[in-house]
Amino acid sequence: MGQATDQDDPWDLGDPERWPPRDDDAPRARRGARHAGGGHGTRSGSARRIHAILLIFLAPLVAATVAGLVVLWPHGKPPSLAEGLSGPPGQVDATVAESRSQPCDGTKLEEGIFCQDVTVEVTSGPPKGQTVQLQIAKSRDVPVLAAGDAVVLAYAPDEPPSERFVFMDYQRKTPMLVLGGAFLLVLLVFGRLKG
Repeated sequence: MGQATDQDDPWDLGDPERWPPRDDDAPRARRGARHAGGGHGTRSGSARRIHAILLIFLAPLVAATVAGLVVLWPHGKPPSLAEGLSGPPGQVDATVAESRSQPCDGTKLEEGIFCQDVTVEVTSGPPKGQTVQLQIAKSRDVPVLAAGDAVVLAYAPDEPPSERFVFMDYQRKTPMLVLGGAFLLVLLVFGRLKG
């Protein structure tokens, strides 16, 4: 075994006490970088092999997914429901015009059962422009609505007027689009940085 030289260790970029390298270390650093890059062709070949293996495994999965969507996608009319049942209601957007807390209908103040009495203006769908009164029971699971909140209502036009609209959730379209756009931007930036 002979004495180790600079060429024995291709990753040796100089004395760690003298990092970053000074001008007199430049030839040594270049030599180390040249040796370190010597296997680049091999790594590129193995990367191509890995990509090919991934494609071999993923292509049938993608094909099976597409075939499953085509075969299992519902066709024709929805099945008829039994008497007294109805399908899922339509959904419409609305904006809260006013919200106040008061005893629920049919209860007394001393019973302490409170509801949100909410006035909303429908902003989409066939009932667009209608002003609707909703009474929403207060509970931990139900958000407290305030004027200006964008909400989604279930809309069942065949029901009696007092049951035609039901609060479902806040309108989350804009926040979800912003979140999706931010995720895509981060993905593109990191993809660009990592090459």
